[in-house]
Amino acid sequence: MRNNLIISILVGISLVFAAAPVLAANFAIEPINGKIEVGQAISLSLNIKNADREINAVSGVVSYPKDLLEAVNVSKAGSILNFWIKEPAISSEKGQISFEGAVVSGGFRGTSGKIATLQFIARKTGTAALYVLKPRILANDGSGTDIAVSSSETKVVVQAALPPTVNPSATQKITSVGSPTHPDASLWYSDRNPSFAWQTQTGIIAVRTSIDNDPLGAPSADSEELPAGRKFKNLENGIWYFHIQFKNDQGWSKVYGARINIDATAPDDFTVKSVDGSPTGNPKPTITFGTGDLPSGVDRYLVEIDGKLINDTDEGSMTLPLLSVGRHRIKITAYDKAGNTKAAESDIEILPVIKPLIVDYPRELLPGYAVFLKGIFLPDSRVKIYIESLESGIKIEELKTDTAGKWMYFGRPLEAGLYSIWTRGFNALGGSEISDKVYIKISSDHIITIGGLSIGNGMALGICFSVILALLLLLFAVLLRMDRIKAHANACETNFPSLVKNQNTIRGFRGFHRKIHLKIKE
Repeated sequence: MRNNLIISILVGISLVFAAAPVLAANFAIEPINGKIEVGQAISLSLNIKNADREINAVSGVVSYPKDLLEAVNVSKAGSILNFWIKEPAISSEKGQISFEGAVVSGGFRGTSGKIATLQFIARKTGTAALYVLKPRILANDGSGTDIAVSSSETKVVVQAALPPTVNPSATQKITSVGSPTHPDASLWYSDRNPSFAWQTQTGIIAVRTSIDNDPLGAPSADSEELPAGRKFKNLENGIWYFHIQFKNDQGWSKVYGARINIDATAPDDFTVKSVDGSPTGNPKPTITFGTGDLPSGVDRYLVEIDGKLINDTDEGSMTLPLLSVGRHRIKITAYDKAGNTKAAESDIEILPVIKPLIVDYPRELLPGYAVFLKGIFLPDSRVKIYIESLESGIKIEELKTDTAGKWMYFGRPLEAGLYSIWTRGFNALGGSEISDKVYIKISSDHIITIGGLSIGNGMALGICFSVILALLLLLFAVLLRMDRIKAHANACETNFPSLVKNQNTIRGFRGFHRKIHLKIKE
């Protein structure tokens, strides 16, 4: 009994520990605490910490206060990830940086592994809290098992900028530092030869400058000179920081600088593909044409059909407007954020759609009679019926063909008037074609139908009058004939005695003749 109790307790404890998630790794944005001044830049490292199991893929969203910090760059240099499912993307509107990548060979396991370096510029005083939303880490176990993960918070204190220290008397100060060739630090430029200029008041005895990719960099002490500007040539693509210091008789100032963004290469090669294939019966095909670009990213795509611009979009796919039957030339021009372009072209052929037909309909109907139509189109397809008149406008009905492509329509009675009727058939891909129009007259007169011939009131009255007249003439002829027959009968009755007498005389003559003949034969 005691042994059973101990076993039950141990099983319960094991189940509790089995049910509890094991924290195998966590995200950290380091350094955990930092201090900068407004206008200064700071680099933070997004790391995976304490990965006690091999990691295959990671994803998440770094959240930062967009009013205090401006995200200016994400560097993948030195990252443990060697395949990016989704390139790191900065959303200045949301104050977020999204990322999704993987380690495609062997996975990662260790106490610390860098995912990316995040670069920010301080815009406003305050305490900026950064952390990872929707953190996710998958194990390198062949099944992509989710590893329990957490994210620690990082705080960056943004202080007000200190005044320049070039001259303690505050009578000497730097008035401006900037780039006339790359004036806006938020834009990308294709010019690889930036120039910088500055203005100072008297008292400056030396100036030193440098340019690199480090927002916290500083010029070296052995580059003292006293120019009013400097130009650099053939810089590589990327984000560059120009650093400058001024010296007076009190010593060197703090480092001032300007940021420039250079992208002198075109977007990556790409192709234009039709989701529906080519040739296709869909006259509104969907095409894909997305591409990538480093370092500035794709800004937009210009879509042309047969030499005519139809769209300016930032999406890598779109559904084309209705195209006519035949071959069409599609040209897509991708623009990156520095204005570099790459174009791709493709032909799409649109096949004709089978035309729907109305095969049976009444030419004329009375008010109150239902409209009956028959037609044919593709099997199991949608057909819209359009019934139009000047008085009532257009009425639209929809039905579906049977497996043989046939359809029938029984409509409500229509008011008097002339109606034009046509159909539009839709194929499985969304293409459509319009039938020829037919016309139905709804007459306000009574109609008599004889052998397929429709007769209105006017015609019916005429026919009835003619029939009645013919009957009267026939009756008159019959009566006239009867009068003649009666007169003849009366005449015969009047002459009957003489006819009888004559007939007796003839009979007597015949008897006398027979007696003579017998006499001769004797």
